[in-house]
Amino acid sequence: SYFFFHFKLKNTDKDPLNLVLETARPITNQVELQNVITSELFVTGDAIPFQRKSVAINISAFSIVLNPGEEKEFVLKLHSDGESLIIPMVFRSKTTFEETQRENQLLFGLFLGIFIFTVVIYAAFFALLKDRLFLVYVIYVCFSGLLQFALDGYLHQYIFSSGGYLTQHSTILIAGAAVLFALMYATNYLKLKGKYLKISRAFMLLVGITMVASLIPGILYKVAYPIINLLSFGALVYILFAGFKMYKNGKVSSFFIIGLGSIVAGGIIFLLGNIGIIDA
Repeated sequence: SYFFFHFKLKNTDKDPLNLVLETARPITNQVELQNVITSELFVTGDAIPFQRKSVAINISAFSIVLNPGEEKEFVLKLHSDGESLIIPMVFRSKTTFEETQRENQLLFGLFLGIFIFTVVIYAAFFALLKDRLFLVYVIYVCFSGLLQFALDGYLHQYIFSSGGYLTQHSTILIAGAAVLFALMYATNYLKLKGKYLKISRAFMLLVGITMVASLIPGILYKVAYPIINLLSFGALVYILFAGFKMYKNGKVSSFFIIGLGSIVAGGIIFLLGNIGIIDA
């Protein structure tokens, strides 16, 4: 579906107004801003080459200039390929926008640094102890970090800058891989057997099928987005339940349950924000 928003802006100041409009998520396919009077068109989104974006930045943004007393009328057009469509309308002065972006990039750098630090530490454990479980955890962390990298628009900016198929389809593949390795790690660490092992394998199979289906353009690709979110949520809840069951049987320590609970809580908050239920 396509969604349209019509709005007007008027500069009542005596000085020119240089604004930046932030709207839509970085992974939104197509975002267009058109001046109703002049028909001037600005575009952004991950379906186009990165260099064609109106503002060359990872997020969806447009630059708007209003002279003193000037009024402009716009139509904002958005299209998504199955991912939830969240449409904030945030107007900032150009100076404030640049300051906010510097702060956001610093925070993202720190956030990504934590992932890199974790990967280095556990890769060292794997090299020293030769325990493949450490390797599984390292791969899980890598895909988790890469997923955030993709959702924040950096995958489009730095890796798949041509946009289109690779940019759009890679997000589901990365998300699915993160879920697969999380399940693999939890299943092996908890030494799940019997029905618990069958449930883990069923989740892995469903995630794998969804990943393959996401490669096929059309309805299968569109439904893959909500399905992978649903499977991610279900897998997180299941891992926590299985971990708590093993804890009651004295097979895992309380520290593992606390850590697992923190991961699950963070994952649930992330998913609720990903589908637009909460602002996260």
